[in-house]
Amino acid sequence: MNDVRRSIRRPCAKHALLLLLLLGASAVQAAPPSDLLISEYVEGSASNKAIELYNGTGAAVDLSQYTVELYVNGATTASSTVALSGSLADGAAYVIANSSSAQDIKDRTDLFSGVANFNGDDALVLKHSGTVIDSLGQVGNDPGSEWGTDPVTTKDHTLRRKSSVCAGDTTDNDAFDPVTEWDGYPQNTFDGLGSHSVNCGPAVTSLSIDDVSLAEGNSGTTAFTFTVSLSAPAPAGGVSFDIATSDGSATTADSDYAAQSLTSQSIAAGASSYTFTVNVNGDLTPESDETFTVTVSNVVGVAVADATGQGTIQNDDIPTLAIHDIQGTGDASPYAGQTVHTTGNIVTAVTAAGFFVQAPDNAIDADPQTSEGVYVYTGSAPTVAAGDSVSFDSQVSEYYNLTELTAVANLSIDSSGNTLPTAITFDALTPSPSPALLTCGSSNFECFEGMRVSIANGFVSTGNQKFSTDPYAEVSISAAGSRPLRDPGLVYGVDPSLIVTGDNDAAPIWDGNPEVFEMDADAALPAFAGRAINGGSRFHGVGVITFEFGDYEFQPTELTLDYDAPMPRPVPVADASTLRIGEFNAERFCDSNDDRNGTTIKYTCSGDSSEPNAAAVELKVARVSQYIGDVLKLPDVVGMEEVENITMLQALAAKIQTDYGVTYTPELIEGHDPSGIDVGYLVNSARVTTLYVQQLAATETWNDGGNTAFVHDHPPLLLKGVFHGDSALNQSFMTIVVHLKARSNADDASAAGDRDREKRLRQAWSLAQAVQQLQTTAPTSGLPLTVVGDFNAYEFTDGLVDMVGMISGRYDFAANLLDPSDIGLGADTNVVSPSLWDSVLSLPNDERYSYLYTQNFGAIQGYQARKVPTDQVLDHALLNTAARDMFVRMDYGRADQDAAVTDEDSSTGAIGVSDHDGFVVQLSTDRIFANGFENRD
Repeated sequence: MNDVRRSIRRPCAKHALLLLLLLGASAVQAAPPSDLLISEYVEGSASNKAIELYNGTGAAVDLSQYTVELYVNGATTASSTVALSGSLADGAAYVIANSSSAQDIKDRTDLFSGVANFNGDDALVLKHSGTVIDSLGQVGNDPGSEWGTDPVTTKDHTLRRKSSVCAGDTTDNDAFDPVTEWDGYPQNTFDGLGSHSVNCGPAVTSLSIDDVSLAEGNSGTTAFTFTVSLSAPAPAGGVSFDIATSDGSATTADSDYAAQSLTSQSIAAGASSYTFTVNVNGDLTPESDETFTVTVSNVVGVAVADATGQGTIQNDDIPTLAIHDIQGTGDASPYAGQTVHTTGNIVTAVTAAGFFVQAPDNAIDADPQTSEGVYVYTGSAPTVAAGDSVSFDSQVSEYYNLTELTAVANLSIDSSGNTLPTAITFDALTPSPSPALLTCGSSNFECFEGMRVSIANGFVSTGNQKFSTDPYAEVSISAAGSRPLRDPGLVYGVDPSLIVTGDNDAAPIWDGNPEVFEMDADAALPAFAGRAINGGSRFHGVGVITFEFGDYEFQPTELTLDYDAPMPRPVPVADASTLRIGEFNAERFCDSNDDRNGTTIKYTCSGDSSEPNAAAVELKVARVSQYIGDVLKLPDVVGMEEVENITMLQALAAKIQTDYGVTYTPELIEGHDPSGIDVGYLVNSARVTTLYVQQLAATETWNDGGNTAFVHDHPPLLLKGVFHGDSALNQSFMTIVVHLKARSNADDASAAGDRDREKRLRQAWSLAQAVQQLQTTAPTSGLPLTVVGDFNAYEFTDGLVDMVGMISGRYDFAANLLDPSDIGLGADTNVVSPSLWDSVLSLPNDERYSYLYTQNFGAIQGYQARKVPTDQVLDHALLNTAARDMFVRMDYGRADQDAAVTDEDSSTGAIGVSDHDGFVVQLSTDRIFANGFENRD
């Protein structure tokens, strides 16, 4: 209903002139209110919220028949409802307020309720026995922050109903502008609460016509009968008028209805209605609903409240459509919201609440961008089986961007045992690994939605997610037969300002792995319910592609795990003459003491608002012990990161002694991290003699936004030792454990990004200087050196700052945004020579990962937000020439990145103890057998 019709239906004092012209009589007033009104609205500061109801009916009102409902943020379902009670006298007001409102409001309040917890964009509805009698705002519409314009607005104002308003707004979802019926007052105006008055008089007889909505029928005619009604019996002399039809989207030219126009129609004195019939023609043509108009004109004898009736011809013809027509070429179906008939399609998969159908091979179209499959939602177990050919009616809907058929009716199984449609082959090229050549045009999967696909060489890159009541939900997969990893270069969709000609324009762009999607193994295969599928597993299978919770998903109907990756997967052991150097970021290995001290320490060690309790600390110690013992197999030296203090390392060493009978000596020197985490070592004292441990560049500072700050929050920790093994070997060696600046803002074109990139380069430059001095200056020159730890950087450049490249002496100045000369560190030349070697490069590609990061690429490639879990290396072991000559192998101990979330959450052991996988590097002191061709005697 539009505003003009609404205002005419409410003839108050402000409409007196209009009525005078219509009736040719003396000035009249509107009828007194026939029911309660919302008379005042307070949207003040904080919890100062209230509404006032007014009774101007002429008699007391039983409030138990009334409710007030609150609709927030454009909702169509009430978020809060209050039922009233008691009696309200004629001329009295009733106030409902927030219980936390100001005392001035409380003193005027009759009822405290959560319904008075609204903002300027929330609608209020007053109902009498379930019927809307008044409303404020527009149900189903969120205006952003408010309705109206200052000073008559629903945000930060008090509104009072004009005294000329004598009837409520009974259409709660029509357009709303408070200026037509309300006066506005400043925020926190409460002095009018509790009283109201109206300026109304005797009722005026008015004329209106109703709307009619009917199905058109398949043939013949359907009578649309409109009723012209008076609000009271016609006065002496009766009422006369003309009435006629006019085209809307329904037209007489298309023979949708028969036009009719009558003059000098009447309602006799004492009568109150008149009927007018329009014949609508039925047909079998599927089309949208259509409308025409019936207008009453030249009214004599009464006022006009509503002169226009709308006839809606409801389409009752269902088109028969192929699935590719229903799916269309876009992200959404062109038939969304319409009822359709489908026939001759084959059931390909059955789930607990629906089934998938697909066109047989001989019925597909020639357009590769249209899918031939679709999901049919039944809400419960369907009575169909794979291979059934089915026909049915249904409604096309878009359920969170998944095209599906719902409200299934007239389901018929026409035949059974049919050959299933040929599955699309997914492999290394389909779906496309290139964002520039996506398989489905603007996306990689939309043209396969609902269709059968086969995967011969699938790779699982993450363990199961946990979702609601499903403990083993989706895993991330690739059909290419290999683990999808972070590749070199800037992240896909990078801000163009981060690519500078002559600076880092030689850096590649990482494509973001558009070929990655999900697999929900137990959606159609109950045998996989309640069992984990770990990252690193390989499979082959056949199933359907669907879209769920923001991601495209493979739901297999046949699935075989060719390699069911175990969890954990420990590193190999070595003989006694092999020096084994390990590394592990233990992820907030904290004690239970609250070490916060004003602004000196900004956060607790746990990174949360509180420290772990004593029981949690004990469990963490036990779990880390198991990781080092069972997964890393007790290395000779373990570089540790994110350890709060030496006490925690001592507790860990004691626990390892108890669990495995191996004595470790802990080493840790406090650094500068605001949350108190440090780097340290565990040294197997039976196999290694520690000569000394010292921090590197611990006092080095820089200008951090005008403040002098330490370059290293966790100063690198150098250990020089002698390896004995189980014999009289005496191999001197050095190792440095590092924990470098995180990549938090590294990809951002912002001041925070500039700051973090500079700090990352300064740390890498500083460490490169220290490495070069160690390997070129006596007495440490010539000794094998390993630099291990969490570098928070990849084994290649990210196109911005290649920390590993700088520390190892392999920095490509044409492929990095920030160079040393840019920030006054020195010439753009590599510091470390001979360069170090990253032992990660010894591993097969599928094993080059230690950390899982979910990259959010935003609304791209058919996703509202594409979030890709990506395996990447952050934990490295860099070796100088002497160490590389001794190198045997490097291995990551798998217990964290590949585990199912449920198994991590429930684990009391090594699985899921950290967000990193640690590693072990083997260095042979018997160089004859360094290649591992045979074992020592």
